[in-house]
Amino acid sequence: MVFENFLSAKLAEKQSWILFIAGIFYAVLGALISYLFFPADASIVMVFLTVLGSAYIMHSIIELEEEVDESKNEVKSLYHHSLALKAFFALFLGFTVAYTLMYGFLDYNIVSKVFESQTNTLYAINGRVTSIDAFNVIVSNNLKVLFVSLLFGFMYGYGALFILAWNASVIGAAAGNYFRAAISGGGGFFIILYHFLNSLGQYALHGIPEIAAYFIGALAASILGVSISKKVWKDQVKFINVISDVIILTVLAVILVFISAGIEVYITPLL
Repeated sequence: MVFENFLSAKLAEKQSWILFIAGIFYAVLGALISYLFFPADASIVMVFLTVLGSAYIMHSIIELEEEVDESKNEVKSLYHHSLALKAFFALFLGFTVAYTLMYGFLDYNIVSKVFESQTNTLYAINGRVTSIDAFNVIVSNNLKVLFVSLLFGFMYGYGALFILAWNASVIGAAAGNYFRAAISGGGGFFIILYHFLNSLGQYALHGIPEIAAYFIGALAASILGVSISKKVWKDQVKFINVISDVIILTVLAVILVFISAGIEVYITPLL
């Protein structure tokens, strides 16, 4: 892909805005190709193509993080991971912005095909969160997603990117639906911009810690998978450093799942 020719893992971590642009590019390109060539399954193929375009750079970042994890400096490792997470967030935000804008501005016949699976998922979620045990259900569901992210990250390295791109498409569909309705009456540029930011903002409060949990879990599992494939376990000291870091990241991911569920159930409705 185009971005692979000049985008390295170190550059992506230092200048994450480039990944934001890349995320928009890959999401739009994936949607276009899926609609033109795979209209019957466009909503799934779109996500797959988005992941395919982003896989190279994400795998490069994961390999870089695994190398840092082999060191004995835990503080340095965690700091470096924060740079990787910032880069992943930029990529995810690019996906989400692109999906939201496409849902808001494209013809509804196109939207209904490209976001069919995402719309069905939203119907299921809306029915779930109105139940009396919403917190427990949301935590249970998000822990399952976290587990899949861990599994995909460990087994396939950047495989967890599919989970993250899928979540971006669902959030984009939800925010895009609100955005589409808000601008249906027209308005100038700043009115449209306000509605766009407001649409994303509704999901940001609980969405940021939730997506952060998936990113952290995916990063932890991917680091472990890469270290095993490189046979780092032969060096006991290095492997213990990796395992220690993976455990810390996984526990942090679980904590964030509970925090995001609490925000979604008890705080977001008040706003």
